[in-house]
Amino acid sequence: MEVVLPIAPDALLEVTKDWFVTELGFALLSIVPADAPREAVLQGHGLRLRLRKLESAAPPGAAAAVLRLTTAAAGVGGAPRTLTAPNGSVVEVVAKLEPPLPLPPLQEALFICREREENAGRAGMLYRDLIPNRLGGRFIASHIRIPDAGPVPDVRGAAPAAAPAAPRVAAALLLLPLVPLLPAAHRADVSTASSSRRCCTSTSAASS
Repeated sequence: MEVVLPIAPDALLEVTKDWFVTELGFALLSIVPADAPREAVLQGHGLRLRLRKLESAAPPGAAAAVLRLTTAAAGVGGAPRTLTAPNGSVVEVVAKLEPPLPLPPLQEALFICREREENAGRAGMLYRDLIPNRLGGRFIASHIRIPDAGPVPDVRGAAPAAAPAAPRVAAALLLLPLVPLLPAAHRADVSTASSSRRCCTSTSAASS
């Protein structure tokens, strides 16, 4: 995105250019003509600024240009504030507001992952779905198998395939612990079984 900011005929282009570079961290791309600069192009924070000297003075009452930058932009840290450039342009530095990430309601469920059909994914990788219903659309987990090692074939400029190597397997991690998702009765069974195993171990040690 390019924004043109006017410079009054009797003002120095260098003053406004230097202000945007030092105060806001813009970078100078070009300035012409070299012997008597009348136009400069700067870049920064996702913007291109073209500072251009006017041939004649702006009409009385002309509104000043307004730029809005976020505090997250490099070189514009600090509290929100309003700055005025030497050419009269207004720069509003505002706080960056991150929109909340919408999450669907969690639908708790227990899945026992046995052998399921594998689906071919990108780059020849084979995916096996570990959470078929996505727990209401909130999580996803897959078991990923890479049968052939070597360069990724769908990346532009990938090197020629090397000699076949031993298959590799990568497994995705489940994002939720399984025991808290069990019904209360099953959780009690798991806890009882664990306690019984500990008791048996202690008894055996005492006997020996």
